[in-house]
Amino acid sequence: LYIHPDKYFIQFWFGLVLLVTVYFFVTIPFRVVFMENHEISLKWLLIDYAGDVCMVADLVIRAGFLAYYDDNHLVVKRNMIWSNYRKSGTMKWHILSAIPFEAAVFVIPTLCPLWKLQIWSLLRTNKLLRANEIPYLFNRVESSLAKIGVKVPKN
Repeated sequence: LYIHPDKYFIQFWFGLVLLVTVYFFVTIPFRVVFMENHEISLKWLLIDYAGDVCMVADLVIRAGFLAYYDDNHLVVKRNMIWSNYRKSGTMKWHILSAIPFEAAVFVIPTLCPLWKLQIWSLLRTNKLLRANEIPYLFNRVESSLAKIGVKVPKN
């Protein structure tokens, strides 16, 4: 079982991962800097953890199912996919960004006495480690859109 790198599913998937990555890149620093004394709402929790689920799913897809080309040959063996992902250098950033450091507020409640959004977001800054993938994801989405005739302006 593998996912072909040229199929519509993975093109859509990279668009979704780009959207979630940009969401984290914008909202987490904003909340850390400007959302002092705001309570964490259920909406923030649901949206952020839905993004986290997407990122963990992306890690699983890339580590075990996303086939790749090697000298114009499609590599579909799971052990080779895993080896390629491990050697790519992105695996460590994906794993580090998936660690839920904000769970510390459940273990050590005094760390966040009033359940403030700012502190909780500060503990989620490891999600920003995926920001280095934004150019790659944007290029993937742009090339996918070009295949269907949508031109993305460069300016």
